[in-house]
Amino acid sequence: MIIPEKISIQITDKDGNPNQISNVLFGCKIYLSENGWHNYSPFKSDASGQVIVTHEQIINVINDTGFVQEENLLSSEPTTFELHVWEGQFTVELIQRVCQLLQLYTDENGIRDDLRKRKVLEANIPLAIEIINNKAAEDKAFYELIKNAVNNSISVENNKIRGTWENSLPKSYEFVIQLMEHEK
Repeated sequence: MIIPEKISIQITDKDGNPNQISNVLFGCKIYLSENGWHNYSPFKSDASGQVIVTHEQIINVINDTGFVQEENLLSSEPTTFELHVWEGQFTVELIQRVCQLLQLYTDENGIRDDLRKRKVLEANIPLAIEIINNKAAEDKAFYELIKNAVNNSISVENNKIRGTWENSLPKSYEFVIQLMEHEK
């Protein structure tokens, strides 16, 4: 699997000039086979409309999932990929669902009742609560990453870029994105 040293994304206007739109969520599919891929998502644009993702960041996420075996990571086979802009309505709905989930984490009595309904032994409930609290922290960090997404307020000309990485040299990509004009 070949992963570039660095992937740079620049948001541009229709004329190819940098467009300073922050909080646009992007994703990347790294294909492991014809029918399987790994999602590296989300990552978002900064105040200058740029995204920089390093080889190490991608590899760390892939390693965390445990789906890719080490020999695949060390392979020098070209890697098929897809960079994409997250769809606006999906982003809005995901933010809402994660927010609702975070609310559920605040009800410890409800969590204990649910664990009992699921037939978790009383002696195991403290460990289950600890695991749930760790998951809550992960979900909170995810929410912090996505909560200000503007994907529902943009117009995207090219929402996907597909290709193959043949070498690990740094790669640069551009997405033509405009903020939508809101009716007054």
